[in-house]
Amino acid sequence: MLAACGSLSSSTFTDLTGNVVIRGVGFWDEIHGQTGVAPNGIELHPVLKFEGVCDRVTTTTSTTATTTATTTATTTTAANCDPAYPTVCIPPPPPDLDCGDIPFTNFTVLPPDPHHFDNDNDGIGCEA
Repeated sequence: MLAACGSLSSSTFTDLTGNVVIRGVGFWDEIHGQTGVAPNGIELHPVLKFEGVCDRVTTTTSTTATTTATTTATTTTAANCDPAYPTVCIPPPPPDLDCGDIPFTNFTVLPPDPHHFDNDNDGIGCEA
């Protein structure tokens, strides 16, 4: 998602629009005032795949000011993100990373897979 949409703020809610495919394990959570909750309370945990391009519309959560900016991100290359991993942001070597060194599992891997995250060559890295 970071490669497709850019970095996200941890202090404000970010509205995203665009065409993406998200694959994951769905479950229904109790609706308890979450920001951005689906009307039926469904959530994806974990997200297994994210592909596409999104437009980013950022709004602050402050009650005194609202700022809106729109940008278009691409899945090709984000700053210091290796294009072999288009759905997550993993820097290119060096150093050589192992699955235990990153917080991602079950992500898309394209050749040449410089970190060798896809040992069985099925296009999915660090399979859980």
